[in-house]
Amino acid sequence: MEEHQGSGRIRALVQEIHELIGSQPVGAIPEIAEATGWSAREVRKIMNQQTGKTQLTADDVRAVIHELRDGEVTGYGEIAAALGSPRGAQAVGSIVRRKDVTPVEAARVIPTTKTRGAWFVMSLLGFESHADSHYDRRRALEEAGVQHRVEGEDVLVPVAALVDRDELRKRLDTHS
Repeated sequence: MEEHQGSGRIRALVQEIHELIGSQPVGAIPEIAEATGWSAREVRKIMNQQTGKTQLTADDVRAVIHELRDGEVTGYGEIAAALGSPRGAQAVGSIVRRKDVTPVEAARVIPTTKTRGAWFVMSLLGFESHADSHYDRRRALEEAGVQHRVEGEDVLVPVAALVDRDELRKRLDTHS
């Protein structure tokens, strides 16, 4: 009985800590991470759970992209879900479209909503934010080692190259 009460108190204390972290401003993440010994990603995940808001950063998105192996791609929603923000696909898209990621990194994040058979279909030119770098999607995919083919103004990437959210989460957890 006493052991059960002790674990109940610990759970209540953990919940209180999570609520306290969730009420802090996003700018406090580095200090909270340092004080707790948790990673900034873990602190942000707690904040997301408590506030229900998506708080993704370019560093988070780049960390997920760097978990991809040669020839692999993933989707905006897959990255968001792997980072604990399942409705954060638009936030990921905004980060990828800005110059916060390189064209080669951006090429590995693809829209997964349009398919043609066993291929994801996207525009050949897709780096408006990287226009000054003279990159097109084909060149960036080649540099990332991703199998693809070009048909007219479209680039097709095989569905089999997609790494899903569960696999991404597993890869991230091995480095936490």
